[in-house]
Amino acid sequence: MTGSLLKVEVQANQLRHFLPLVEKVIAQTKERVWGGNRHVVGKVLSLFEPHTQVIRKGKAHKPNEFGRLVRVDEVEHGIVSGYEVLEGNAADTNSWLPAIELSEIERLAGVAIFGTLSETYRTCGRRGCHCQTGGPKHGPHLNLSYRGEKGKTTGYYVPKGAEEATREGVAAWQKLQECLRELAELNKERNLERAREAESR
Repeated sequence: MTGSLLKVEVQANQLRHFLPLVEKVIAQTKERVWGGNRHVVGKVLSLFEPHTQVIRKGKAHKPNEFGRLVRVDEVEHGIVSGYEVLEGNAADTNSWLPAIELSEIERLAGVAIFGTLSETYRTCGRRGCHCQTGGPKHGPHLNLSYRGEKGKTTGYYVPKGAEEATREGVAAWQKLQECLRELAELNKERNLERAREAESR
């Protein structure tokens, strides 16, 4: 008896899953046949894979395909480092550019230093030194300044041993801002494209 009840429950669950989908297919068919509406929002293309979407590739022999586009990112030795199930008919350039940007952002974030570099030259207190008699001053000495809390400018002296890494870090920070701006622009365009596709369905 228990086995029979289990089978009934399994079938009941399947009915609960498929009935709303069937009702939606009937409704969208009526919209298309009787109302002439070919762009029903949330159109169901497959009862068994309801997440399926139309992928328009523009091929002469097969202009439309069905499924979902997936972007898979790999690092060395074929290790998958990330993936994304894409919405709609995303262009290939819009698919792989974010992966490149994210990889570059991760690299830059590991070394980026916020601030502005400046060099100073100083005179010392040693009697008879050339800097005291009109000769060249000692330097350059590297300094880094930045806006701290409450907008107050602060900074510090960069010792010789840290100069190269600090210069690279400041350059990385500037490049990081550029990458983030480019990524933000891509995100904006992707959101607008999704909105346009939703309106055209």
